[in-house]
Amino acid sequence: MINGKTSIDLSGGQMRRDTFLDNDEFQQILQNCMKKLPGNWFSAIQLKFMEEKNSELICQELEITPTNFWQILHRAKLKLRKMFRIKLVQKIE
Repeated sequence: MINGKTSIDLSGGQMRRDTFLDNDEFQQILQNCMKKLPGNWFSAIQLKFMEEKNSELICQELEITPTNFWQILHRAKLKLRKMFRIKLVQKIE
């Protein structure tokens, strides 16, 4: 807790994935950030990481090439990381 507010420490890199997924605050931030992604970016992240679908099936469903899919994932993850940092700094202040 920092300044009376709950914080999520992303600096250590040692927190297990399931710990984040079970954290209500993390889930709320994630959902809010994902809603701000462009349509295909949101769908790619949702299908790949939340629904754990096969990349080939995702490409067919979104009607995109595998190269485009991986580029979308890369850009979406960078955007989410940036949004997370902004949200976490706001929480700390």
